[in-house]
Amino acid sequence: GKPGTVPGYCPGEDAEETDMPSDDSLSCTESEYEGHEWDSMFFGAPGFFLGGGAGGAADDAPGSLEPVSALLERAVGDGLDARGDAADMRRADFIDGVDAFAAVLDTLGGGMGGYLTTNTKKMRGSSADASESGYRSWLWSELPVHKAAGRGYVDDSAWMANLWIGYTLDFFVEFLAQLIDGTDTHACVQAAYRDTLSKHHNFVQRTAFNAALKQMPPRQELLGKLHRNSKAAEREMRRFVDIARPVVGLCARVNDELDAGLKGAAARRRGG
Repeated sequence: GKPGTVPGYCPGEDAEETDMPSDDSLSCTESEYEGHEWDSMFFGAPGFFLGGGAGGAADDAPGSLEPVSALLERAVGDGLDARGDAADMRRADFIDGVDAFAAVLDTLGGGMGGYLTTNTKKMRGSSADASESGYRSWLWSELPVHKAAGRGYVDDSAWMANLWIGYTLDFFVEFLAQLIDGTDTHACVQAAYRDTLSKHHNFVQRTAFNAALKQMPPRQELLGKLHRNSKAAEREMRRFVDIARPVVGLCARVNDELDAGLKGAAARRRGG
């Protein structure tokens, strides 16, 4: 099976590598978001605004989730199969899309974007082959790093980042899907967390994440931060959920493949 989190485990500052997936981003309280090329493409567009309030864009202008969905759709391209699963995606567009989503989350309170940007920074700093534009092949090129460590996933790596980005996006996809149905923020958060991230968090992580979630606003206020028109906000959330779900599935499947590949390499090494 894939790596699991040991209950109560919290990586120390001197832990450069671990055989237990961990996410030290859970201690973050704010995102250190850095701009990318898509800033001017989307956020600099005339009339575009990030958040709700009076004035600015017209009701039919794009809200804050539109550029996120556009980047993820570009990452997946035509790669969805008949079941709606993504076979692969473009690495750069995916990472940019996750950073764009983190920027949106930071407008909602609780410093939620930091849970993603800590991991995109691991991806951007990875020793994986930068010439690989495909996400799967790029991740596989990092295999020698983990083989050399001999202790499972190295913590500061694209493999660990893929694992935790997948877990975190899974939570937000389920949260927004329930919010679309009209359920209030608190109930959505509790149900989505129970079904997703709570399965991977230890006590310390669970406590920190739930404290951040409590700072998220009620449903109508949250919709207003995404778009000045609540119906338009719901449409954009639905578009995001539709493309992010196959992305989450791909992250999980690739992680299973990487984990199996690393264990296979270790078994061959032991067998001489």
